[in-house]
Amino acid sequence: MGKAFLVPADADKACYAGYLIRVRPHRSLIEPHFLFSFTQSTGFTHWKNSVFILSTIHNISAEKYANLHVPCPPLPEQLRIMRYLDKTTADIGTAIDRARREIELLGEYRTRLIADVVTGKVDVREAAAELSAV
Repeated sequence: MGKAFLVPADADKACYAGYLIRVRPHRSLIEPHFLFSFTQSTGFTHWKNSVFILSTIHNISAEKYANLHVPCPPLPEQLRIMRYLDKTTADIGTAIDRARREIELLGEYRTRLIADVVTGKVDVREAAAELSAV
């Protein structure tokens, strides 16, 4: 409910389900990528949680979407905001990738260390004695 997807301009023709709402923004007023980013924001999440219709499944009517107030700064400012968001999210993505790789390497190290202790390649008797003294 309330999920958004940005279809690339060069995408092939496609059909979409009847319960979906297609939005085609006026490019002279709002950059599609900017609008998509708005739909990923906390503000949009709060809005959709406050307006959805309870039935067997959550739903937001086209009328409610039509009344949604979207921030719409001038196009040059939208583009500056998008460049900033793209760079920042790329930097965050890089940091996440590095952290995942480090976690993976630590897991490999842990597995290797356990194997070395079990096979006797690493002597842990001294460390175990120090722990029992504590």
